[in-house]
Amino acid sequence: MQVLTQEEIDAALRTRAPWTCEDGLLVLRVKETSFGPIAALVHAILAIAEELDHHPDVCFGYNWLRVSTVTHDAHGITDKDLACVDRILQHRAS
Repeated sequence: MQVLTQEEIDAALRTRAPWTCEDGLLVLRVKETSFGPIAALVHAILAIAEELDHHPDVCFGYNWLRVSTVTHDAHGITDKDLACVDRILQHRAS
């Protein structure tokens, strides 16, 4: 599995807002008004992770969520991370 260059990552993120690249990770930060929407999104992300067999780190609280992804065995961001990002974006758009 090939690690993407920073230029490839930057180009990929141009169409994947609000995801960003921070310290070698793809990161999504979400704020909501209450726990319900955050819990629903966490549940969806866990299902996506299992389906893709690619597991991002998920941290959340009452009205916030932080998701980060990197391909640990490749030691960087790969197409597996972009596939996970895309699925999460698709879920949020629906």
